Amino acid sequence: MRFASPWLFLVLLAIPVILFYLSRRGGPGSVRFSSLGNVKMAGRSRRQQLSILPLVIRIVAIGLLVTSLARPQMGREKVKDVTKGVAMQMVVDRSGSMGAEMDYRGRRFNRLEVVKRVFEEFVVGNNENLSGRPNDLIGMIAFARYADTMAPLTLGHGALLRFLETVQIVRRKSEDGTAIGDAIALAAARLKTAE
Repeated sequence: MRFASPWLFLVLLAIPVILFYLSRRGGPGSVRFSSLGNVKMAGRSRRQQLSILPLVIRIVAIGLLVTSLARPQMGREKVKDVTKGVAMQMVVDRSGSMGAEMDYRGRRFNRLEVVKRVFEEFVVGNNENLSGRPNDLIGMIAFARYADTMAPLTLGHGALLRFLETVQIVRRKSEDGTAIGDAIALAAARLKTAE
């Protein structure tokens, strides 16, 4: 654990000074008696025994307040070495032809769903033979008649997969098409700006 402002603990040095001042100030008033023997035998009441408690609570509160103002900090720092990664753009077709069904691992999916599953396994890995791409900047371009940037280059692969979920097959005939050349050109332009 470390403190962001440890110099604030100097305020705690004021507590002994305050206690010294309170002890020198004098006690409660006094009354003259011929003998204090009977008073000493009577003992102290519960209230008298606990009379020091408010002062103790104040001192503890000041100590805790000063400690919180010193901002204690504890945690683990994870340092990720991203210098070994590469930048890549994933280009995803969302034209009407991607609605055709196909077999994938023993089940029937449309082509776009298969692309999404393969994309996710490539990015985050699976428990079999893909380890994922944790150090790579990955972006996504989707295209049909027109190419669109769906996600910029990012190391936040969780967000990238959320963008991937929003990719749907085009419904309007006017938007259907396969502008793969435009998509690749847009991906190359995004990669060029990443340099």
